[in-house]
Amino acid sequence: MPDLRLRSDHDPTAESEAMPKAFDFAAWLPRIGVAMFFIAIVGLDKMSTNPRGPWVKTFEEIGFGQWLRYVTGALQIAGGVLFLIPRAMTFGAILLGGTMLGAVAAHVFILHTPGSAVLPGGLFVLIVGVWFNTIPKRREQKNF
Repeated sequence: MPDLRLRSDHDPTAESEAMPKAFDFAAWLPRIGVAMFFIAIVGLDKMSTNPRGPWVKTFEEIGFGQWLRYVTGALQIAGGVLFLIPRAMTFGAILLGGTMLGAVAAHVFILHTPGSAVLPGGLFVLIVGVWFNTIPKRREQKNF
């Protein structure tokens, strides 16, 4: 009687066809946190039309006009979204990091409040740290 079991020439232990890795929530959590902070808290807050809002006052003191507040908010929202897209994460990190370096420079050189530059400086370090931690993992996973 012929053997009716299904057989395959495929070797399940072959390295050339490794099984896709499961979703690593712990690796994504910092990315999601950074992105949501810049999208929902910082970026959208800068878009507020409240004339007494804290960002209106800060950008008034900077002296370049309120257009800079809107541009900065748009860059932070776009950067936050791009930070979540694996292939665009580096560009998102550049946008977010650039706005934080601009904030540090504004606090130190224009507003003359170097103590206030600690928060955007720390956020810059966080962005770079999350980006740097994610890049080696992306090189290992070629199926994006």
